[in-house]
Amino acid sequence: MILLEFEFLDLEYLSTLEVVLISLFCILLPDFLLIDGKFTIDMDIDQSAIVKGDSKSISIAAASIIAKVTRDSIMKNLHEKYPLYNFIQHKGYPTKAHKEAILKYGPCPVHRQTFKGVKEVVNDQ
Repeated sequence: MILLEFEFLDLEYLSTLEVVLISLFCILLPDFLLIDGKFTIDMDIDQSAIVKGDSKSISIAAASIIAKVTRDSIMKNLHEKYPLYNFIQHKGYPTKAHKEAILKYGPCPVHRQTFKGVKEVVNDQ
């Protein structure tokens, strides 16, 4: 049995489509994974890592677009709930402004406590 682990998964921030896609992935497990990058992932599913996969595989390119649109939607929702962190601008990347907001306001509930830049602030509190 394969278990999917999510460090942060709050259904409040996900659209209906995103919930359906996650549910389908959990129910209809794929028999092969194409991974964009150098490394495979720790799952008991046959897979292939393809460097620059989004330029070599239409499937990876399509998944990349879906992932970015989904991420942008999640960041928009997070920005509305936590405007001090300006998620809509930096999309969760550790920009200078994002790091400064974490230092100034502390991490909000959706910040991943194990990420560099967040865990140091958490440990200092």
